[in-house]
This record gives sequence, C-alpha cells and structure tokens, in this order.
Amino acid sequence: MALPWLLLAALVFVHNNQQSSFYPILQKLQNYTFDTYQRIQPRDALPVEIYVVDIDEKSLKEVGQWPWPRNLMAQMLENLFDKGVLSVGLDIVFAEPDGKSPEVVSQSWSLNDGQKADLAGLKSHDDALAEVLAQYPIVAGFVAAPGQELPESEQNAFDPLVDMQNKDQALGHIMQGSVAVRNLPKIEQAAQYHGYFGYYKDTDSAMVRHVPLLFQSGGHIYPSLALATFNAATQSNSYDLVFGEKGLKQIEIEDRFPIPVGPDGQYRVFYRKYAEGYQQGRYISAVDILKNRPIEQDLNAAIILVGTSAAGTFDLRSTPLDPVVPGVESHVQIIESMYLGSHLTRPVDMVFYEKTTLLGFSVLLLLLVGYFGAVVGFVSFLFVNVVVISTAAYFYLYQQILFDVSFILLALFLLYLMQSIVKYALERASKQAVRRAFGHYLSPEMVQIVSENPEKLKLGGEDKEVTVLFSDIRGFTKMSEGLTPQQLTGVLNRYLTPMTQIIQKQHGTVDKYMGDAVMAFWNAPVDVQNHAMRACASALEMFVALERLNEDLQKDGLPQIDIGIGIHTDVVTVGNMGSEQRFDYTVMGDGVNLGSRLEGQCKTYGAKIIISQLTLNQVEAAIGPVTALYLDKIAVKGKSVPVDIYELLSLEPPTTEQATKIDLTKSARDAFSNQQWEKCRRFVKSDLFPVTLRLVYLNRIDELEGAVLPQDWDGVYHAKSK
Repeated sequence: MALPWLLLAALVFVHNNQQSSFYPILQKLQNYTFDTYQRIQPRDALPVEIYVVDIDEKSLKEVGQWPWPRNLMAQMLENLFDKGVLSVGLDIVFAEPDGKSPEVVSQSWSLNDGQKADLAGLKSHDDALAEVLAQYPIVAGFVAAPGQELPESEQNAFDPLVDMQNKDQALGHIMQGSVAVRNLPKIEQAAQYHGYFGYYKDTDSAMVRHVPLLFQSGGHIYPSLALATFNAATQSNSYDLVFGEKGLKQIEIEDRFPIPVGPDGQYRVFYRKYAEGYQQGRYISAVDILKNRPIEQDLNAAIILVGTSAAGTFDLRSTPLDPVVPGVESHVQIIESMYLGSHLTRPVDMVFYEKTTLLGFSVLLLLLVGYFGAVVGFVSFLFVNVVVISTAAYFYLYQQILFDVSFILLALFLLYLMQSIVKYALERASKQAVRRAFGHYLSPEMVQIVSENPEKLKLGGEDKEVTVLFSDIRGFTKMSEGLTPQQLTGVLNRYLTPMTQIIQKQHGTVDKYMGDAVMAFWNAPVDVQNHAMRACASALEMFVALERLNEDLQKDGLPQIDIGIGIHTDVVTVGNMGSEQRFDYTVMGDGVNLGSRLEGQCKTYGAKIIISQLTLNQVEAAIGPVTALYLDKIAVKGKSVPVDIYELLSLEPPTTEQATKIDLTKSARDAFSNQQWEKCRRFVKSDLFPVTLRLVYLNRIDELEGAVLPQDWDGVYHAKSK
C-alpha cells in the first residue's frame, strides 16, 4: 500500500518545483483551466461609455490610405472633445514626420516660388496634432517590447512625466522592457499622457491573458495604454503603487479605483464576449467623427480609443473567448474592468491554499479508498472532485478569484487509480488465499474412501495414470469489476454448482476451485473405467449446462459466462500433499501442468475444448472415432517436448462436412511442417477452415516465410504464454 503514498509525495514535489520539466505542461494546463472559467462564465456585458473610433475600410475609402495627414487626426480629436469625451487613447504611433505636411511638400515636390511661399504660410500638420495633444487629455501610444529584444533600450527611454508613488520600490519588481517605437519628439513632448502597447507576456501564440500594466526601462516606469487612458479620464496623472509581501499588489488611481495586479505588475484580463452586435455599437467609423456626421452613440463623458481594423493595418489577437479580435479590443476590455471594478485576481497565497487542498483531499481520498470497498471508494472520489470544483466555482463566480483545480483534479485521479489498483490486487490475493483454504474440502468419493481406509490420510502419493481437466472463465477480472461481492459470489456459485455436478456424475474428483477456475481429475482416488472418455463427456456437457445458465443470467441482468477447457491424460503423482497439520488430496506432475497449459491455449486457437493426442487415443480406443479437429503441434510454455492438440467437438463420428474440415486442417498442418507456404495458404483460406485457426497459420507463415529455418525444423510452435 506504499505505492499510492509515494505517488502523492512525487506529485507534491512536481507541484512545488518550478524547475521541473513538467512545470511548462502544468502551466499550460492552468491556462486552459482559467480560460475555461471565462468561457463558461464571461464578464457581464454591462453598458459602459467606452468606444473605439475605428479607422476602418469605410474611412480609408473616403479619406484615403493610411497614414492620414496629421491635421486631419488633430481635427478628428478636436471633434471628439467637442462631443464631451473624457479622454482618448491612441493605439497608433506617429514615429515619422507627416509626408503630406506643408513644409515637407514644399521641400520634396517640384514647386515654383509662389507655391512654396503659399505653403510656407500653412501650419505644420505635426504641429497641429501636437497642439491638440497639449490641450486635451490624450494618451500618446508608443510600442514597447521585452528588454531582451532591444538590449540598448535605455538609449531610447524617455520620461513619461507621471507621478509614481513608491517608484523606487517598484523598480525591483515590475517587468523590464524597451521603448521600441517612439513618437516624434514634438508629439511626444506635447502629450500630457503616454501609454505603451504591444507588450504581452503569454507565449501561447497571440493569446492575451495577461497585460503588464507597468513596465520599466532606463529607470523610468511607463503605464500601459489602457491604464493611462483610464487615468486620463479621471483627470489624474499619478499612480499609487501598493505592495504586498512578494511584490506589487495593486495600483490605485485617485484613491477610488484599486486595480489588482500580480507581484510584477501583470494584470489578468477579465473578458466579456466579443459579440458582433456588441461590436457594432462599440465601434464608430473614424470618418464619421472627422466629418462630424450624426452618430447614434452619445459620447458625452465617454472614454475613447483610436485604433484601426482595416485590412493590413492592424494586429490580430486571440482571447480565451474569441479566436480573433482587433488588438485594440484588449485595451477596451481592460478599461471596462477598471471602470466597473470587475477584476480577476489570483492572490499570491492562493498557491498555498491549492497545495493545502491537494494534500488534504489526497490523504482523505487514499484513506477512504484504502479502507472501504470499490463502490465507497468511487463515490468518495466523485465527492472529493465535486467539492474541489465547487470550491473553485465559488471563488470564481462570487469572489472573482482564480483557484487552479487542474493539477488537484489530475493528482486525485492518479491517486485514486493507483490506490484502486493496489487495493484490487491485495483483495484478489486475499480472496485467492481464502479460496485455496476452501479447496481443502474433500470430494464425496474422497470422503467414502477415507471412511473406509483412514490410512489414506497419511502424507505421500503414488504414480498413476489419470485424466485431468482444467476450466477457466474468460474475462473474469472484467466481469468481477462490474459486480458487488455478493453478486460475484452468487454468479460463481450458480456456475460452479452445475459444473461440479457434471464432473461428479461422470465419476470425477473436483480437486479445487481456484477463484473462477476448476481443476478436476479422473481415475483417482478410485479407478474409473474409460476415464479419458468420461472427462471429455463432462467437458461437452459442461458447455450444454453453461448455455442454459447464461440464458438465466441474461434474464437476471447479469453478465454471461464463457469458459475454456483443457484435458490431458498422463501418469502423475496422486495422493495427500502438504504437512502433518494441513494437507490435500491432489495430483501433481508434468501431465497436470500440461493440462493447465492446454486450457490456456483455448483463446489462442479460438477453441472451446482442447485435448491432447494421448487423451484422443484413449477416447477413440474406448468408443471409436470421435469428432476432433486437429489444431497444432505445440510445446507449451516451460516444456520442450511437443504434443499434438485437437479441438473436441463431439463424441460422435464426424459428419461428411466435419470430416472434410478435419482433413483440411491436417493437410494444412502437413504443408506447414514441410515449409510449403503457398500450399498451406490455399488450405487455410478455404471457407471451411476455422477463422481463428486461419489467422494463426497466416500470421506464422508471414513470420517464417522469409526467415532462414534450421534444417531440423519440424513446425513445432513454442507457446509464449500460459
């Protein structure tokens, strides 16, 4: 019983060791689990005044290809603020001078002096945009990347001009990055707010689960585009960083909006479904704002993000709920969560609670499965799983806390499986010991002989020719798993009773019951005339009785029974075997073992009753020709001397069709022994040839046909299993 506890120790070690090779797998499993939570219960799509001004296909068709002149962008932004918006976040970067600005056109185009003079009097497009950025709460977006991608990131850093309380402490925790693409200096310097985008932690393709709300570069701390846009809407430009024991805990804005983050500033996005209908109300065509057209949305006190969904101009992302969404959608949903105060959290001490749950429920499950039976153990397994899943559901649905059940459920399943297997093996061994003890009950013949000859109880034996019979239930282990112990005992009793009666009616002695197996012998302790024939008659009658029994079992809703029987006649040792205190009247020797092996070959050849050549000789010497189908010349496992084996079909002479089938199997065997492979194939492919035996021959021919066989090869099959 130590194996399940060793497995538990190994599972706890894997769960605690982040350096383990299994850890990336467990991390993906956790991601899938948390994604599933959101798919089952996404964030409610509550009405929030957050909109996307979308530079879409319609806008490009009317205004022209992207990038647009900056004076048009300035006009569009002014129109937005004329409608009363609170703040605007630009999910775009103005990294190069406007190629259509008057000062650029006058220098790059072939113009006369008058035309150049006219252009010189016009305002620069970049200046026009910079003036708007300086006047309104607009967040200038820039591109950030992980620090390792741009090792010279500090040379590109700039001061975002934000007030970060506890900034120095934060530098030791939040993620490092690089300012990959900046705005033009005049635009960057004019903007009151700055926010980065394009920096995502997850490695699952373009899946966005986490977004770092802060990152550091060159000693500066930068907010994300979503965080900065929401901050600008509150007319604030400061952040209060709150720390816990292991790092950053939350970001507070204006003491009114606490935003929970991980120790390194990572924010787990709580998504709502990106539905098509919802998108139509949320996304506004940029050209409609530029040209001040009437729109159905009321933008007063709204938060705006400017992005693009036109083909070839935007990045695609995937979320736990949607395989493809515009990149700006993640910013929208983060701002929604901030506005509503609806956040997903995973406190740092949640890992401790998960480990405690894993250990506690694992120990409980092992004790319950180990102490009680299979039914109680399975119910306990289901109960523990329901409790764990219900706990996770409570945390997610009512607290919006992520409790990882993936590894706990996996560990509970593995432990239950291991404990069940070990318990089953121990119980089976215990039951076999009990059955062996009951096997010491004597047969009626033995009782009579002992009463007349008490000296028979003395230890010792004699060599005597007997016929042994072995029978075994096919698929007994699977059958027993589906029955209660009481049902299994009842089925075995209903099976063993008629089988025993048949054996005893034919003057056989039931040596022992080995679980579902029966061992019997004839011609001992008393002499039995024609004992080989009586053993074969018992076997045939046992199948007739079994057919009636299966009809009754089917009516009772119980599994049906299928058996195989092996019979062999030989000289063996017969007598009392054991000790002075405990003994049994039984038979022993190679002949007994061979009989057992023949029963084991029934499945190989698809036969019900397999008898040896010696048994067939004695039967036919007693009653004449019988119907027995030649199967093979085989050396059973553990023996080197081969024996011819047959399938017993009837104690009557064969019919014409049966005689043809018997000749066919013998001819196939002769061709096989003489390595006449094609000839053997023709025989076995006959419609009269037994199907299972055909497969046996064809597989052996395929295996041997190309092989170099020894000169003395005689076609004997050496069995690999019992």
